[in-house]
Amino acid sequence: MEEQVALAVWLDHPRSARHLRRYGLVHYVSERFRYAVLYVERRRAPAVIRALRASRFVVRVEPSPYREAVEAIVNLNGEARDPAADEA
Repeated sequence: MEEQVALAVWLDHPRSARHLRRYGLVHYVSERFRYAVLYVERRRAPAVIRALRASRFVVRVEPSPYREAVEAIVNLNGEARDPAADEA
């Protein structure tokens, strides 16, 4: 299975989230804040971002910063630890 990347997509209306299914897996939709989290294959991500930005129902598209945030936390704390090893 190919690695996927999460995209945060802000919508003009929450009902527009149903159109996102043609681009990838819709993981979450916030009706209150009018955004959706969409998972797409990493190799397709640049093309999907361009297509979404050209769509009328999309206000803004950003790659999710989750992966970079986890890497930054690991770098601050030193090497990654295995929680199971701490219990032993």
